[in-house]
Amino acid sequence: MGDIARQRTSCTLTPLSALLCVAALVLLFSLIGIFTRPPNLLAAFWPANAVLLGCMVRYPRLATPAGWAGGILGFFLAALFTGEPLFKTILLTCGNLAGIGVGYLLMHRLAPADKLLRRPTSLVLLLRNTLAASLAAGVVGAIINPILSLGPRSTGWASGLPASW
Repeated sequence: MGDIARQRTSCTLTPLSALLCVAALVLLFSLIGIFTRPPNLLAAFWPANAVLLGCMVRYPRLATPAGWAGGILGFFLAALFTGEPLFKTILLTCGNLAGIGVGYLLMHRLAPADKLLRRPTSLVLLLRNTLAASLAAGVVGAIINPILSLGPRSTGWASGLPASW
């Protein structure tokens, strides 16, 4: 190949495209979490948060107001398709966004080499940031679980903490 210069293709992502792409991803992974959860409990497995956080960190062009709106839309559409009440949907979406937001703020601050896991300490930083995001989701889960009459705070803490990450 030698001296052949590689051309970078410029990909423009319109706000509508970002919104629809993120909404579709979050909808798909939210439905997976909803359909695998035990009755009368929050999800035991909730991949939507990890996927949304990963998309926002890996593809910064999605981390725009349109991309975040797409995430919210995806959560709302999943709840709409499964017949969840609006109040419950709003609270659970806020819980999801709390964990994702904390994770994004911490991951966004990492050096590019750490985001690509190129240094020995990168994995430790990734684990630390994921734990902080899990703690945020767990705190919100502990707050909203009794409000939604799904059980005690400890159940909400346990559901919000590990299931999201």
